[in-house]
Amino acid sequence: MATQQATTDTAADIAAIAGELVNSAEASAREVAARRIAAVIEQARSEANPQPKPLRTMHFGAVHDLYVLKSDAKAWEVGSQLDMRLSQLTAILSHLYGEGFESFKNMGDENQENTLWACADMARECQELSDVLRTLQGQEAAKTA
Repeated sequence: MATQQATTDTAADIAAIAGELVNSAEASAREVAARRIAAVIEQARSEANPQPKPLRTMHFGAVHDLYVLKSDAKAWEVGSQLDMRLSQLTAILSHLYGEGFESFKNMGDENQENTLWACADMARECQELSDVLRTLQGQEAAKTA
């Protein structure tokens, strides 16, 4: 509906300027009216085809810059992902101390290394998600202020 209204407004602006153009006897006034029409059309084009916001590249994982945060991500979405990863990390870490440590010690070296690697990757992801979450919360707070 907003697009239809914008198109109607643009057409009305052009019609008004065109009327000035028709009624103008002076060449300089016609040039000014033609430039105004061009400006209105350019404005309408830019509003109809907005440039997408740049995506934020995430830097965790085995392949650097593989993951990209969607441009319209909301703070609650990032918070939900962060909560999930922290819960998973907590579950894994519970097997690395206290009573769970015995089972960790009994794992082979490669499994121990991969478990610690997974924990380190999750911690990096959580740090990055936390940074993004703070940024998004600030942006959302600024919009509502």
